[in-house]
Amino acid sequence: MEKKNIPVIVMGDFNEPSTLDWTQDTAHLADHNGLVYPWDTTERLKQHGFVDSYRELYPNPKTHPGFSWPAAAQGVGETARKTDWIKGADERDR
Repeated sequence: MEKKNIPVIVMGDFNEPSTLDWTQDTAHLADHNGLVYPWDTTERLKQHGFVDSYRELYPNPKTHPGFSWPAAAQGVGETARKTDWIKGADERDR
């Protein structure tokens, strides 16, 4: 089979943080509580040659943490306004 160089973009809610944000350098930031952890989904993507576009643009997780969902939310609507969304991804009006 011929190998083609076709760009592939993977995006979505993986229901876990990025392994690139849970390193020795970030172990004592935010709610990491000293933990360094190889999160499964992003580890697998990295192992298969995928690149985290946010980390490419902002390589330092200490100065630019990859938070897209708050650890603690207060009241109705607090988390929904933080959710990432791709315009046109579905029929819902946001």
